[in-house]
Amino acid sequence: MKSRAHLGRVVLLAALGGVLAAPARADDATTPGAITTYTTFTSAGFEWAITGDANANCVVTLEYHRHGDSAWKPAQPLWRVETGLWHHGEDPGDLLAGSLFFLDPATTYDARLTLSDPDGGSAQRVVTFSTRAEPVPLSTGRLRYVVPGSGGGSGSQADPFRGLAAADAGAAPGDRFVVGPGTYTSPFVPLHDGTAGAPIAYLGAGPATVILDGGGHADSTTHCLDLTRRQYLIVQDLTLQNCLLPVIVSGTRGVSIHGCTIQPVHQLVGPVAILGDSVQDLDVADNTLLMTGDWTGIGRTGAYGTGGYGVELTGNGIVVRYNHVVEAWDGFDVGGGDGSGLRTFNADVYGNFVDRASDDACQTDAVHQNVRVFRNRFLNCGSAASCQPCFGGPCYILLNEMFNVRIDPFKYHQETFYYGASDPQETSGMIAFHNTVVGSKAGWYESGQWHHVLHRDNLLLGARANMYTLYVASGIRGDLDYDGLNRQQSTLVKYDGVGYATLPAFAAGAGEEAHGLEVTGLGEFVTASWPDHPEWDWQQGYGAATAASAIDLELSANSLAIDRGEALPGIDDGFTGAAPDLGCYERGLPLPWYGPRTAPASLAVAGPGAAWLTVSAPRPNPTRAGVELALVASRPTRVDAIVEDVAGRLVRRIASRMTVPTGSFTLAWDGTSETGALVAPGLYFVMARAGGVAITRRVAVVR
Repeated sequence: MKSRAHLGRVVLLAALGGVLAAPARADDATTPGAITTYTTFTSAGFEWAITGDANANCVVTLEYHRHGDSAWKPAQPLWRVETGLWHHGEDPGDLLAGSLFFLDPATTYDARLTLSDPDGGSAQRVVTFSTRAEPVPLSTGRLRYVVPGSGGGSGSQADPFRGLAAADAGAAPGDRFVVGPGTYTSPFVPLHDGTAGAPIAYLGAGPATVILDGGGHADSTTHCLDLTRRQYLIVQDLTLQNCLLPVIVSGTRGVSIHGCTIQPVHQLVGPVAILGDSVQDLDVADNTLLMTGDWTGIGRTGAYGTGGYGVELTGNGIVVRYNHVVEAWDGFDVGGGDGSGLRTFNADVYGNFVDRASDDACQTDAVHQNVRVFRNRFLNCGSAASCQPCFGGPCYILLNEMFNVRIDPFKYHQETFYYGASDPQETSGMIAFHNTVVGSKAGWYESGQWHHVLHRDNLLLGARANMYTLYVASGIRGDLDYDGLNRQQSTLVKYDGVGYATLPAFAAGAGEEAHGLEVTGLGEFVTASWPDHPEWDWQQGYGAATAASAIDLELSANSLAIDRGEALPGIDDGFTGAAPDLGCYERGLPLPWYGPRTAPASLAVAGPGAAWLTVSAPRPNPTRAGVELALVASRPTRVDAIVEDVAGRLVRRIASRMTVPTGSFTLAWDGTSETGALVAPGLYFVMARAGGVAITRRVAVVR
């Protein structure tokens, strides 16, 4: 079957010296069908099924507001999903799909979708939806206690349960189990479920002291925690270590893994820190995943899969946020398989810091609609974002920092593994906005074939001399514009087999990058050096990793990329100048947070370059008013510091790009919000970021 999206089936007839367009066919008109809506904590996805629209020129605009408000806010239009490319059960059918971003959790919104087709067919529908509430233990649930042991106990503080199995035997919805310090050696396989409003929570006294140990076993049946088919459990602040597959979450619903340190047994091939198929509404947040790879010594020269997989998941409603993954093969795999089974859709990956991923920092292969990868730091990786394949999309790749990318920042490949080279699974439906890429080879080097791609406002910089900054072997229905490229040789771009010396020539010859910008290079940023060993090859390995503390990719005051982007409603609202800046950071706005919002158990191994910055414990804590923290830096730096609540919402900015000299500096928070009102009693996080290092401290406010 021919692919129909964006074919623009208009027949041109030459007659009597004129050019006439064929009349619209009956099947070019659109008949709207049902709208499907789904959400995560901060995003919403829409799918509007249609019939007709054979020439694929139907358009759906999207607006939204909080329920009860009157003014509508514009967002990105829905994406006309490609159909007809796949024939093993993967094809999505005729629909338009798209997402809203940066919503508030547990909030009700209205969305207005307006469909129009010049060939006939129009409709407007308003749908009301609510974002998911972030999972937290039930504050009124029973407080029960656990210590290491092999059975017994009543769960009181004086007579705690001895062992996690004993705790589970007496568990009921809403229970909060305080897991005491020590080493728990038996695999924990709970049998009891919580509910959506009353989850069962296992709360460690801290990942440095509460350890679930797998005993050093390296076969695929060994786990520290097996949550298969469990519902509404929270597991928080534990260390899970020393087995091949520490955490299993297959078939779960509403499970949360928060604030844990996970370190599989040291085996180069096979480890997966968190593994699960067919999950629903899984939340993986604030974890530190210490994998088994060797970026400098092995990189891509060893066996396939060296280092293992930090997170490997399929399903829907998945949220992977604020994690730190070190030395993996793939940092995150969301999606997978041949795509003919259950769909992976409606997934968010944001706020994460992946460092030294020898293959992909984030792999979203075999995904379907509304998968969103945004505001992550991908440092030292083979490819930053992989869509091999994407079944129509949209798969969004937005506002990510990608530095020292050794192969492709955007890996948009056909997949031939499942059905062979003569029957490839095509990839289609990728949207990339506002990414900052510094590649050791090229700004974007894509040797495969892709369909239906939209790129805007990216910065694409390459390090290797005598290389195309942009190389695309086969791009079908690409729409690339408003991107910034540096120059690595006389021919700037090679696209579909044709070389172009300049961006104006590329626009004239291929119709791409009409508003593209040639930039200078690393001078666009505050601080950066080219990645080590740009001339690497597969036999030699990758070379030295770049430390996060060595780069600051905020645009410099003289950057050519300032105010050179296209405004993208719902994505870059609130830009500070005449137009948005190119890349992932808008100059003058606070930088995003990457990695855990709670301190990991092993900061010293979480990444190079962290020891030069420390932040003291807050005092007083708990507090009735404000707190102070001592920040000590061994070199001058610039600091961002914010306060967030347990739901991840901004409460107060207490420092924004503040210059701090060498030595000690006091950060203070007076216990108020951005509006100046006293905050409610509860738990808050003071989060400081400087030079690629991020440190969090908890503060309890009492009244």
